[in-house]
Amino acid sequence: MNDSQFCDFLDGILTILGVPFKHGVIEFDSHAPPVFIGYNFYDVPKMFGDGDELITEYTVTIDIISDDTAAADQTCSRLMPLMLENGFIRAGGSYSAASDYPKYYQKSIDFNYTQ
Repeated sequence: MNDSQFCDFLDGILTILGVPFKHGVIEFDSHAPPVFIGYNFYDVPKMFGDGDELITEYTVTIDIISDDTAAADQTCSRLMPLMLENGFIRAGGSYSAASDYPKYYQKSIDFNYTQ
């Protein structure tokens, strides 16, 4: 799976939530919606002894950004089972003020996916 295919895979999962989302930097022309998601990922190849790639491990950070902590928690509780059902493993998370969006909260969740 290449990066474009992995983005499509994640987009398909996130579409189910019905929350606006985007890969990479999120910018709005006017006001941000009450809840939205941004995500980024990177991959690390795992190699055979001969140098051929055996598997690829993807690490994904999903940022749920909301003007209300309850809405962020609700979105997270809907996201978690979707990710787990699709083969992701939760790798950590944090909750903080969203520095790029004043008066918003940011719940960040890391997942690993191996292919």
